[in-house]
Amino acid sequence: MVYEKCCISGCNTTRETHRLFRFPRNDNLRNLWMSFIVPTNPQLIVLSKEQLLNKRVCEKHFDIFQFDNEGRRLRYSYPSLLTDNEIAHGVPLTATGQPIRRYRGHASTVTCVKFNEESTMAISGSVDNTVAFWDTLSRRQEPVQVLKDAKDTITAVQVTNHEILTCSVDCHVRLYDIRVGKMTSDYIGQIVTFGSITHDGQCFVLSCADSTVKLFDKESGELLNTFSGHESKDLLLENAVNEKDSHIISGSANGEVFYWDLINSNCTRKLVHCKQKPVVTLSQHPTESYLLTACEDEVKLWGTKALEE
Repeated sequence: MVYEKCCISGCNTTRETHRLFRFPRNDNLRNLWMSFIVPTNPQLIVLSKEQLLNKRVCEKHFDIFQFDNEGRRLRYSYPSLLTDNEIAHGVPLTATGQPIRRYRGHASTVTCVKFNEESTMAISGSVDNTVAFWDTLSRRQEPVQVLKDAKDTITAVQVTNHEILTCSVDCHVRLYDIRVGKMTSDYIGQIVTFGSITHDGQCFVLSCADSTVKLFDKESGELLNTFSGHESKDLLLENAVNEKDSHIISGSANGEVFYWDLINSNCTRKLVHCKQKPVVTLSQHPTESYLLTACEDEVKLWGTKALEE
C-alpha cells in the first residue's frame, strides 16, 4: 500500500500500486462520444404521456450537454471549444443558444461536466487526468479547485449533495466526501468508463471496458454483483439505476438497452433502440418510469408501457 495526500485539505488516502491501462486508439470512440445530447433534468425527460414519448434527430453535435438542476441553464462543450480546452456555460438552446461564459483551466479535452445540486458549482473531468471545480456565480474563469489524484483520463463524474464520484482510465474509482474532506479510492481492475450512484446512496454502479457492469458497496468497496451480456467494444457506455433501485440499465454496442435485476443479476428486459448502432448514453427519470436513450443521430424517450412489456 502507498499512502498519498489528497488535494482536499486534511485528507489522507490509501492507494494500491497498480499497472496503468489506456483506451485503444479507436476513432469510433471519439466519433460516438461527440454525437449525443442527453438532458438529465427530470422535467425535460417527461415530454408527454405517450408510450413512445419522443423521437428526434440531433442537429448539433455536442461533446457534453448538461442542464443545471433547475433546467434553466445548460453547460456544454463542442469541438471548437475543446480545441482550446474550454467549457462554455450557456443559456438554453430555445433562447439565443450563445455561450454567456467560458472557463479555462484544463490542459486537454474536457470529457464530462456535472452541476452540484444548487447549480452553484460545475465539476468537470478531462483527458489531462484532473477534475476541476468552477464557480458558476462569479466571473472567475479559472477553477476554484483542481483534484489531481487520477493517473489517467477522467471518464465520468457524478455529484450528490455531499459526494463526488470520479471514474478514470487508470482503473480506479474515487469517492470524495466534501463534508469531512475524505477521499476513498478503489482499484477495479478494469478501465472504468462510467459510474452512477443508486438512489438510496448505498452503492455505485460502474461500467467497465470488459463489457461488464459492476455493483459495489459504497462504504466497504465490496463487489456485490456483476452484470453482463451487452457489448462495449471500447466505447464509453453509460449506465443508470431505475427509479425503484430494482434494476440496472445499460446501453450496448449492438443497439440494445439491457435491464438486469439488481439482486440476482438476471437480464429481465431488452429494448431495441436501433439495430447495430451503439446506445452509449441514457438517462433514467429519478421518480417515474421514463427512460431517455440516444443512438448516434436519434433520441428516444420510453414510457411506462414500453418499459413494462
